[in-house]
Amino acid sequence: MSLWCLTTLVVVVFVRGDDAARPPRGGARSSSSVAALNDLWVAAVENRETATELSSAVYGAARQAEIAAKTAALIALDGTPAPAPLEARADFDDGSFVTVRANGTYVVEARPPQPPPRDAAASIMDLEYGRELCDMPGMDSTRRAPSAEERYVDVVKRRALGYDGRGRWDIWYERVATGGAARWHLADPTVLSFAHLGSLNLLEVAIKDLVRSVPGDVAECGVFRGGTALVAAAALEAYDHGSRLVWALDTFDGVPDTDEHTKAWPERSYAAPEDDVRRNFGTVGLERRLRTVRGQFGHLVDSNASLPARLALLRVDADTYQGTLDALRLLYDAVSPRGVVIVDDHHLGGCRRAVRDFRAERNITAPLLPAPIDYVLGCPLDHRRTRWLAEDLLFFSSSKQQQQQQQQRAAQSSSPRRRILTEPMYVAQNVYWRKKN
Repeated sequence: MSLWCLTTLVVVVFVRGDDAARPPRGGARSSSSVAALNDLWVAAVENRETATELSSAVYGAARQAEIAAKTAALIALDGTPAPAPLEARADFDDGSFVTVRANGTYVVEARPPQPPPRDAAASIMDLEYGRELCDMPGMDSTRRAPSAEERYVDVVKRRALGYDGRGRWDIWYERVATGGAARWHLADPTVLSFAHLGSLNLLEVAIKDLVRSVPGDVAECGVFRGGTALVAAAALEAYDHGSRLVWALDTFDGVPDTDEHTKAWPERSYAAPEDDVRRNFGTVGLERRLRTVRGQFGHLVDSNASLPARLALLRVDADTYQGTLDALRLLYDAVSPRGVVIVDDHHLGGCRRAVRDFRAERNITAPLLPAPIDYVLGCPLDHRRTRWLAEDLLFFSSSKQQQQQQQQRAAQSSSPRRRILTEPMYVAQNVYWRKKN
């Protein structure tokens, strides 16, 4: 069966199945970029690699999605006013290219071939929380102004990620975006979480939805310094008028080196004292919402540890195959019907395999959905994002001298450049599904 056939079947199940996600709001869309994005997600879900690396099928689908977005962005500039004289060439992996000459207006002189047009019922990002995450208030690229409650949670997210005002505050933001595991134990201790901002946005949106009708607390398995759990507590404080708790479960001794990728990590990666988590909650006055549980997830079920009886949301951030599987087995039965399960680090082979094995073990057919982490391989490109992406592409394909001139102009401008092109990450770091009734 072809990859596109698989995509078609999955999208139909997503929209119409008994355990399906919410149908897309605002009508379905049809474009080659939508088809490419759906292709990418099916390739990611079907990927059977057990290592950290993903298969060539995922990379191939990602390149098609990226080319479709970039092509549309460059063509969208044709004939529109240009901020400054520029001549640049943008090359693509398939050998095609676009030359854009700007002297008053952008003129596209050559266009790369677009992927063959395909009809798709909806983008994967139109389902469940996708549209809310792609138009999140408070992000630099969205127009919707945040409410007072949303501003409060946004402040806590900035605190958790150690945001210092530099860089674009948007869904791809991550304080330690490069350098890998070697930098984790050297990072500023005020950085409480290494999640992408898109992951924290998913947590907020889910809690805001769940407190309306789904009973139970929030639990996170694998908490590091408590930054993500702190955002969960802030979301409960903003949107829940009751006394729901955040349960923080961890060994507080770091990630075990049981998987191929964790063996290469520094010893005791993501280790942080339990008292640090409590202290971080105390700095924002949310310690009354916190309950900590120490121990290995696989051993807690047979211990005398106090565990949550009912959960509206379960978030698993265990990094390894066994840790992810044990956490899901420990607390999944406590998740209320219509509750949400979020799993972090789905880009890691062991974690992906644990999610696949657990869902097969429990015969879970609810669609597995991604949290968007950028605007090329995730959210739709509106007019503003399209323009930023195109100008970003041209900036990086122009000469160093032209780049320096543009940087000088941007520094003098009252409207500094906004980064929209990010380092490619071909699979969403967070995945989620809603438990059936």
